[in-house]
Amino acid sequence: MTIRDKQQTRDAAKAGSGQTLRGQAERHAWAKPVLQSSELCDDSAQTLQATQAMQAMLHELQVHQIELEMQNEELRRVQAERDIEREGYVDLYDLAPVGYLTLSERGLIVKANLTCAALLGLPRAELLKKPISRFILKEDQDAYYLIRQQVIAGSGSSCELQMVVQDGSSLWVQLTATKAMDLDGAPLMRLVVLDITHRKQAEKKRASQSLLIEELSHRLVQAHEQARRRFSRELHDRTSPNLAALRINLDIITQATPGVRATAAYSDRIEDTRALIKDTTLSVREICAELHPPALDAGGLLGVVQSYAQPFARRTGLQVRVQCPHAEVRLAPSLELALFRIVQEALTNCAKHASAKVVLVRLQLDSEPKLLSVLDDGVGFELNAKDGLLQPAGQGLRNMKETAEFVGGRFGLESVPGRGTRVSVEL
Repeated sequence: MTIRDKQQTRDAAKAGSGQTLRGQAERHAWAKPVLQSSELCDDSAQTLQATQAMQAMLHELQVHQIELEMQNEELRRVQAERDIEREGYVDLYDLAPVGYLTLSERGLIVKANLTCAALLGLPRAELLKKPISRFILKEDQDAYYLIRQQVIAGSGSSCELQMVVQDGSSLWVQLTATKAMDLDGAPLMRLVVLDITHRKQAEKKRASQSLLIEELSHRLVQAHEQARRRFSRELHDRTSPNLAALRINLDIITQATPGVRATAAYSDRIEDTRALIKDTTLSVREICAELHPPALDAGGLLGVVQSYAQPFARRTGLQVRVQCPHAEVRLAPSLELALFRIVQEALTNCAKHASAKVVLVRLQLDSEPKLLSVLDDGVGFELNAKDGLLQPAGQGLRNMKETAEFVGGRFGLESVPGRGTRVSVEL
């Protein structure tokens, strides 16, 4: 119940009982000793009347005094209650989660809560009597003056702008303005200052991520097209000559006479045809395996990395070690394929550029985040400090970075000239 409600309740009680306070004062007065007629020197009737009148007046004064004392006590109690409530409202104002400002007609700050002072990095006393425009970024002054005009016109308004902090930095705020008046009727403007810096940063990050995804999607389409051309070229180069030779052999075989079929040359052509078929079949299988390794479905990420590392080591002479403490852990197929492509690209880079002897592929699939690292003992190289890539970054490094980011991972690269290179991906 507020002070006003309590006062109304008391007024109603007084109106109903009328003489409640008076009655209490009367009882207090009667409890006090008064002069008795026997104490007077003159016992005449006139003196008795005067004494009685004086006693009545004295009693009335005592009642009035007691009534005033009781009223004063009630006023002190009400004032104490109001002080407590005022302190509560002051605390709510100062410690509110948003900033509050009160501006004069000229745009000067006449009142501010502690939250707003903390947002701007200044003591509250240094905000008072300062123009609000001093704390608004130059580029956003027009937005402030627009809502000011709208408030003067009689309508509340809101906008988003940047305010300048004491240390020179800026923060995004949402200003909500309403019109008010002071006790003398002078116009005021009240502002609610809501810090939206984190929201703006999140929006900027989302926009940046959208652009990144768009760019990655574009590059992915390009990469797919390049892969199609490469596989088309390999399919042509590795199978077309064999198929052409098979056609020639089959034409000769089908046209051979019984006498020719009995010769050694005919038998050699049969064997050559079988070899061509076997080689063509192997080439098609290899191309299919590059498109989607069958070991990935059967043995998971560890199985496909091991099946790729063994022939890779034989072809290149590198010693490739694969470590995975928890081989039974399976990831989503898209993640396993992406990590395998990164391993492929990293091993290819080692063979082409690192001059390494040993390559260690480490898979840690039971932790959070999941970790893939490819470490070699090669020559290493200088990194670009800005993004951790070679300057200019090679296509292989870009492919690995984009592949990791496309599946939500974080790509890392460490290299020191003469001390090898470490490629890592966290998921």
